[in-house]
Amino acid sequence: MVHDLTDIDGVYANGICCGIKEEAFDLGYLFVPEATGSAAVFTRHLCPAACVRYTRKIMKHNTLKAIIVNSGNANAATGNQGDSDNK
Repeated sequence: MVHDLTDIDGVYANGICCGIKEEAFDLGYLFVPEATGSAAVFTRHLCPAACVRYTRKIMKHNTLKAIIVNSGNANAATGNQGDSDNK
């Protein structure tokens, strides 16, 4: 029986407290090296962050095999620098 994503063969995930939030898990990853497809749900906000715009774009023609997520740091309103940093 699967109780956790990492119970599935070939799925790797973890989370850590890296200091974005005080004493809370705030950074995580999910890695599926043999992924053959991927899907995502994005914000409907009219001004999405650069990382959201970039991920929307690459999801059209690519399969994501890894994601890194943070909690407590929106990383939005970064302008051209944010777009540049995503590449």
